[in-house]
Formats: sequence, structure tokens, C-alpha cells
Amino acid sequence: MPTLEQFISEGFFNQKRTIGAVVDHCKTKARNFKNNELSGSLGRLVRNNKLSRTKNADGQWEYIKK
Repeated sequence: MPTLEQFISEGFFNQKRTIGAVVDHCKTKARNFKNNELSGSLGRLVRNNKLSRTKNADGQWEYIKK
């Protein structure tokens, strides 16, 4: 997804981000997505070694640039 690739290049994923934080950031860029609309694209970025993910204390995935 071009939006997520742009966020990587802008440094948004230099810190750990939950999918909720990604959705909120999309809203600031006038793009409205639901969590389930981004989860597949985030998973693809993990498989392509652009992002890594770990579970936080609340059991939510957190994504960060590799």
C-alpha cells in the first residue's frame, strides 16, 4: 500500500506503532481506513522485511521499521 510505504520513508515507523496508531495517523493525512483494511498490508510489509512486529503487554501487534 503506497500510504504505508510513504509512512516508512517519512520515519513514522522509526518508533513502535500499533495498528490503531497507524489508523489515527492516516486520519491526519485525510485518509480513512479501518484496522482490518490495513492489517493485510502491514503483514505484507513484515514478510517483505520492511517492518518487523512484536506483541506489546496488551497483546497488540506493534510495527517498527527494520
